[in-house]
Amino acid sequence: MYDHVSYFSNISPFYLKQGLLLRDFFFSIGGEELINTVKKLNDTGEHISGDIEYDFNSLFTGPGKLLAPPYASVYLDEDMLLMGNSTLSVRNFMLNYGIRVSDNINIPDDHISCEIEFIILLLRKSQEDKQYLSVLRQFCNEHFLLWIPPFIERIMKNARTNEIKNTALILKCWVEKLTTGI
Repeated sequence: MYDHVSYFSNISPFYLKQGLLLRDFFFSIGGEELINTVKKLNDTGEHISGDIEYDFNSLFTGPGKLLAPPYASVYLDEDMLLMGNSTLSVRNFMLNYGIRVSDNINIPDDHISCEIEFIILLLRKSQEDKQYLSVLRQFCNEHFLLWIPPFIERIMKNARTNEIKNTALILKCWVEKLTTGI
């Protein structure tokens, strides 16, 4: 039988770094930041497609209808709108553990960047206190893992650049590794 507690007892620094880079990718503001993050994620110095910023914006930020909205509420709430019940649920869940998304960043609590950062925080806290593994398990099973697969599917279906598709695959692998540990 697999011991979930020991699985995350020594989290790989690479896994945490990759999670932080995924967080940064989805939170990118501007082409240069986006390109630098993609290069780090893919561990490459190769040329990045000039269309990546357009692709990123059409998928995740707008203007216009987003092809792959990075918000849980779009996938989990019946009305498929931002700041729905699932957003408030995530906010309350995070607040129960003393975490609050800063008002300065101007994104909802259920944005993928916030959720990845919360997961990484729980992973780090679990190194000192194993009770955080059950918190992580609850958050992932009751929320995160419910919307991430259709989100990744939308990215793969609608992305035009290989760099964005590769990032979706990295996210998929990162999530799969997370699920084997919880």
